[in-house]
Amino acid sequence: RKYCHEDGTFFSNDYNALADAASGLSCQGWTNYEEPLQDVLSEFSRHQSMGGGVRPQQQQRHVLLITDGVPTHGDPTARQQLRRAQDLGVVVHSVYLGWPRTFPES
Repeated sequence: RKYCHEDGTFFSNDYNALADAASGLSCQGWTNYEEPLQDVLSEFSRHQSMGGGVRPQQQQRHVLLITDGVPTHGDPTARQQLRRAQDLGVVVHSVYLGWPRTFPES
C-alpha cells in the first residue's frame, strides 16, 4: 500500500512527520484529482471495515486535497470519488496553491 508509514498505518496525527513528507514533494507536470482521492477513500473504507463497519456519529472524517494545478488527467470534478466520499461520511476539502493566473476561470 502506498503512502503508508513503516508500521503499515495510513492515518496519522504525527504532524512533524507529515510536514517533513510534504516538504519533499515536487511538481511532476500533470495533475489527477481522482487517483489520490480513490487511494484515501479506499483507506477510509478499509479502516471502517476493520472496525466492524460501524462508525460513531460524532467521529469526523475529513480529507484535505492540496493541489498546485488544474487536473490534466481523469475527471476534473472527480464525481465518482466525491459520491463515494459522501457514502462513507467523508468531507473533502480542497486547497489550491498557485498563482491566480494559472487557474482557469470557471
